[in-house]
Amino acid sequence: MKRIFFGLILVITLSLFVLRTDFLKIKSINVRLEKVSCADSDQIKNAAALLGQNIVFLNSSKAKENIKNKFVCVKDVIFLKTFPKNVNLIVSGRVPVAIAAVLKTSEASPSSFLENIATPSGSEVVESFLIDEEGVIFSKINEQANLPSIYFKDISISLGKKLEDTTKNSLKILEKLNLFGLDIQETLVSDNYFIIFSPKVIFRLDSEVDIQLASLQLILEKAKIDDVRLEFVDLRFDKPAVKFAPGKKE
Repeated sequence: MKRIFFGLILVITLSLFVLRTDFLKIKSINVRLEKVSCADSDQIKNAAALLGQNIVFLNSSKAKENIKNKFVCVKDVIFLKTFPKNVNLIVSGRVPVAIAAVLKTSEASPSSFLENIATPSGSEVVESFLIDEEGVIFSKINEQANLPSIYFKDISISLGKKLEDTTKNSLKILEKLNLFGLDIQETLVSDNYFIIFSPKVIFRLDSEVDIQLASLQLILEKAKIDDVRLEFVDLRFDKPAVKFAPGKKE
């Protein structure tokens, strides 16, 4: 019993020493930035608020949350402890995969007229943002970027917002269309539909995106075998509607 008692006293003493001694308080923070455009090292240090904390009981989850809440362009933070007083932060930024451009408010286009919708004009754009693979809007765009543009009609977009699952499907479509070798520099999201323009292809932004992509892949392969040029593919229905360019057989 005495051994247990003295052991308990020893544990309590050591715990108090660890908690109160300056020996284990964080005195130095080193920051390595990887593709972070919205903050510098000092700003990251201030947001992390680690100085003076006990390195053993460092709350890295809270520090990461503070950094990501303050700087939306930050995707992840890795904490590396160097005992007894130093912490290294590796801060990685979000990588843009597309431009999200907001069009001026207009009347919604009936789905029956989607076939006739023209390529969006740059003059109609209200604001443009960078979007990453997770669907997070993380930066306003101030200069020309060599990325595909997704034009949005009748949708609210702001910094830090994460696109809804149905709208995030547009990123999945973009990735696949790039593999298919199609022109994805300008695309449009309107009334829960996703449209590309060369050739014009209309998708539904629902849970069946994978099925629609598989159908399009088969259509493209068939057109290549038959040596015909596609003009229009409508994937909104169970049986896709397909049109070929004039002078080509159907």
